[in-house]
Amino acid sequence: MGPRADVVVERSGMTREVGRAPRRLCALVRTRSGMLTLQRQRKGREMNTKRVFAMTLAAATLAVIGTTSMAWADPTSSHSGGANAVQTGVVRIDRSNPRVAYVTGRYTCPAGFAHLFVSAKQVADGRPDPALKLEGSSAISSGWLERHPGPDEFTCDGKWHRGTWRITSDPADPGYEYGFGALIPGQVYVQFCWDGPGDPAVWHAYSEQFARASY
Repeated sequence: MGPRADVVVERSGMTREVGRAPRRLCALVRTRSGMLTLQRQRKGREMNTKRVFAMTLAAATLAVIGTTSMAWADPTSSHSGGANAVQTGVVRIDRSNPRVAYVTGRYTCPAGFAHLFVSAKQVADGRPDPALKLEGSSAISSGWLERHPGPDEFTCDGKWHRGTWRITSDPADPGYEYGFGALIPGQVYVQFCWDGPGDPAVWHAYSEQFARASY
């Protein structure tokens, strides 16, 4: 297994490991905005024009909100080279220290070197803010817990495995790397990201999605 970096910092959505060239751990979520076309049907003369317009506008607003909400809620998954990963279940907040949490996921990766990054970000109200999917989202986060688990915390042998990893933003924690704030029950944006050797990596498996956080 390759050496682990001692310090990890984020700059504009990029993760930099001291002593290594910068590289993106997880692909940025690219969303495409579509246009909703509404056609108003002719109504009978007995119907009030203002009422028709109000009803149409309300329906359009609900449709756009519903479509956008579903789009933002969709998980982002990217994988190659026989690797795959998916974050599963609830992100468990440590009751005794909300600057510590546990993320669970399923994964498969080829034998050999692997680099794992686990992260959970949250805004102050605990809602699934779509801006958490964008580059530089740590700027709007009230809590960001992360860690790069070591090679003794996962198994890469081409088979599916399940694991749970501890992440933290507590500088007093032995596992602390970087991060700030604490989590509250609500929604968090999870990055569960794997890379193989090479630059670019010969394989990768990225799972990014909103998940429920709870005690």
